[in-house]
Amino acid sequence: MKKKLCGLEFNIENIEQIINMGGPWICSVYLENHLISDHCVIDNILEHPSFERVYFVKYHRTSKWKTDNFFTLNYFSVNDNKIYQSKRRFEMLYLKKILNQESIEIFYAFRDKNQDRRDVFAVSEQQFDIISEYLK
Repeated sequence: MKKKLCGLEFNIENIEQIINMGGPWICSVYLENHLISDHCVIDNILEHPSFERVYFVKYHRTSKWKTDNFFTLNYFSVNDNKIYQSKRRFEMLYLKKILNQESIEIFYAFRDKNQDRRDVFAVSEQQFDIISEYLK
């Protein structure tokens, strides 16, 4: 499956379900045959072309026990071709929308149904680590 984000064509492959109750579903995301992320939550990718960033949620399967596994907020920067990962770990995470260059509306859940689980995540360099670089 192909998805156009920030003017670039991303390939989505290796789709699988992580919780056998209707989702969430994860995939591998490629840009020009280069792996951007594996275990990316497939239906939770946001773009903002003017900021030239593609935001996504990554699932980290660290053990067979659900309580050990976690999610992070990641983004691919079109400007510097780097992939960033939040230092913060989440038990559940849903990206609702990009509010501006410094904040994203999120939910501590897999969907946006419960307003009590809503928050605004501040996107700043101090919140993220560079985890890899995309080399053309």
